[in-house]
Amino acid sequence: MANTSLPSWISRAPHNLGSRGHGKLKADQWRTACQVNLVITLCRLWGHPGASSREQALLHNYLSLVIAVHWATTCSTSEQHIELVEQHLVYYVQSTLELFGSRALVFNNHASFHIPECLRAFGPAHGWWAFPFERYNGILQRFNTNSRVGMCTNVQIGTKTTNSSNR
Repeated sequence: MANTSLPSWISRAPHNLGSRGHGKLKADQWRTACQVNLVITLCRLWGHPGASSREQALLHNYLSLVIAVHWATTCSTSEQHIELVEQHLVYYVQSTLELFGSRALVFNNHASFHIPECLRAFGPAHGWWAFPFERYNGILQRFNTNSRVGMCTNVQIGTKTTNSSNR
């Protein structure tokens, strides 16, 4: 990861990714870790000529997810983008079933199949996805309530400190 050159607009994943010391990842750090660092690492581990068929299947499974997420989250969309999202999501879920069995599937796997219809109905995902709400969840997590429901004090929001309480 330290030797990977990234464009200035891409946030780096923590250098100690995978250890307890890195703390919670922000959305941009998750994106870099999953779409850049893990792709490079997994291609090196599972994409070499001597890789087993299981390793190759695991790599194709993961890369299908990355491709689907990439095309689902671009700033513009088209029917071709949406078809790529659909194809790769179907492959990802089918190969997940083959590799890990039905217990590996979760509700989000089902929910992801609604992304193409949302892209068709609402346009590019960055206009309607939940990222702004995730940001506010992060802000709310910093509220110090001292386990007292309805009482909040000295909340750090950006560079401004506010004092708030609900009475």
